[in-house]
Amino acid sequence: MFNLFKKKEVKTQDPDEMVLSHLIKAGSNITKPHTIDFFLYFTTQEDAEKAKVVLQKEGRIIEIKTTQPPYITCQIVIEMKPNLQILQNIRQEFQQIAKQYNGMYDGWGTEIEE
Repeated sequence: MFNLFKKKEVKTQDPDEMVLSHLIKAGSNITKPHTIDFFLYFTTQEDAEKAKVVLQKEGRIIEIKTTQPPYITCQIVIEMKPNLQILQNIRQEFQQIAKQYNGMYDGWGTEIEE
């Protein structure tokens, strides 16, 4: 009769779309430039420094700091208008770089701009 054990289909939302949606709901004007912080984590300073060289592009500010062991945080700051397609492209780029240097990409955040 009824299949009580049928798996429910769970739709996972794109992480960039989710953050952008929260930003808009909070009242941020995404037609204005935002200072967006992107975060990558590495287990060694050496890997973080190698990734930094690859991550450095025009307009990117990169800070490497030791955080709670065993992680080294690589924070990339980009001034831009929040745009889903661009944010998704950046995520793909940063995930590849993180993987190449034994790290992890952890997403992005920004302040609300009115």
